[in-house]
Amino acid sequence: MNLLSRFSRLSFVWQKFFFMLAIAIFFVASYSLLGQFYLGEAQPLPYTFVDKSLPFLAWTFWIYISDYAFLVLAGFLMPDYEHLFRFGKAFFITIFFHFGIFFVCPTYTCRVEITGQDISSLLGRIVYSLDEITNCFPSLHVSLTFLAAFVVIKSYRFLLVPFLVWAVAIAISTITTRQHYFYDVISGTIVSIVVFILCYSKFSLKTAYVSRSGEIV
Repeated sequence: MNLLSRFSRLSFVWQKFFFMLAIAIFFVASYSLLGQFYLGEAQPLPYTFVDKSLPFLAWTFWIYISDYAFLVLAGFLMPDYEHLFRFGKAFFITIFFHFGIFFVCPTYTCRVEITGQDISSLLGRIVYSLDEITNCFPSLHVSLTFLAAFVVIKSYRFLLVPFLVWAVAIAISTITTRQHYFYDVISGTIVSIVVFILCYSKFSLKTAYVSRSGEIV
């Protein structure tokens, strides 16, 4: 029995798991590799009043990394293959668009020195060590978060408030952790809206709606 045949015999939940695992491995590998290459010299973005108003908060690194759980949850909530593959398509369009911008127009943020010894500060130093200071504009973190939120809300309307609140909290945390600036957040949000419209505008007539009880209607 070949690998594809074995995969087709798995339950839909396990198929979603392996589908998302493959995407995650590809994303981490490509982001780590492509983040090392860009044209010219990375330029800083200007501070706005929002960046100056929001202080650095080490504990918000927990909100920042919750984005990964957010994306995994969104994947598991896809009700059928069509939704899952369309979400994957939108995901790849988003990351490759960002990779192109990062290569042509590299920017960077001015991070703070994290001196605390608490667990949140330790997490912050780990995040800083794993992530490049470039690849900032637009924020890929924000784009993928809002894209996932829009996709989930399209099928699960009763999740609108919790998913939007969570997405907004993640977006704000990119500033309070000094991973991004306000311009990164706004542009990342715009990218997510454009990709969602491109991938889902013609999907509305045949898309499934999942009720609170979990029934597809």
